[in-house]
Amino acid sequence: MRDFEKLFLSSFENIKVGKPKQLKFCDDALKRLISAVGAGAPFSILVSPTQIAFDNLLSSLNTTTSTFAQQQSRTLTVDNILKSFKILISKREATIRGLCDTDTPEYQEIFPQGLTQYTKINKSTAPILMNQLCSGITNNVVVLGQSMLDEFKQLLVDYLKAREMQELKKGTTEQGRSSWDECIAIMYLQFNYNLLTIAREYPGQPEKAKIYFDQNILRLHKHTAQDGGEQPLTEQIAPLATLTPIMKFAATDTILLSNVSDVASIFYYGGNTINQAPATTPIELLCGEEVEIPAATLGKYLILLNKDMINTAEVELMLV
Repeated sequence: MRDFEKLFLSSFENIKVGKPKQLKFCDDALKRLISAVGAGAPFSILVSPTQIAFDNLLSSLNTTTSTFAQQQSRTLTVDNILKSFKILISKREATIRGLCDTDTPEYQEIFPQGLTQYTKINKSTAPILMNQLCSGITNNVVVLGQSMLDEFKQLLVDYLKAREMQELKKGTTEQGRSSWDECIAIMYLQFNYNLLTIAREYPGQPEKAKIYFDQNILRLHKHTAQDGGEQPLTEQIAPLATLTPIMKFAATDTILLSNVSDVASIFYYGGNTINQAPATTPIELLCGEEVEIPAATLGKYLILLNKDMINTAEVELMLV
């Protein structure tokens, strides 16, 4: 006898694959339902709410993708301004040093901790250091000139605007991700209702489930010690970082690489040295996707790259 309580639990829990595979599953299940109803299955009442849930899910993903791309462009703008500031201050320091000796109060007011303080500027210290620099130049504008003050003031204004827009887009992106979470929960709630309705119509016929749902789409291809394989190697790749997993393989081996990240894509390529740069364009693996890689196509090492500026990527690897 099976536990009755299990019937009250959702069959759509602990799904590990990423958004692309989840969306593929939802789209596939909706099409299967519509096709079955068209062939005479008595579930026409399920089509409309399932379609609405899917449309909302698709809309939430498109919105998140768009705002995420805009957020990344804002990040590039902020980084570019900081880079421009570092270049400019390095150039102007020589000019200031020529007008004010390094041991004078004027120079010390502008560079209280030397040039290094400014060349190591980052997002958290930028407003303070930029204001400090502008204040020092303002107090010595007669010697240094209005044009120098204007160019650094403009950089400060540009930075504050770019940073404000970046934070605004970041908040919008986080809201979009919450919207996806809400929409996918509603989608799975609807599919669970569909599943129970279909099961009620076909008692004792579990094979009918395969007509309406392809569960393989939601499964990562994993091997464990229980089924004769080994536990996969798990690695995390920081934003904008490259990683070479410590993994031994022969030319005759095949590597199963699974991207188990929620958001970040990863890129992979082969190399004969650990830190080798890619000789060709790295291959992208979307979150929730996996690929079997013939080791003979790699060389000595499999090298992973995370181009995402914000999110850490996570992968699983094993020989198959």
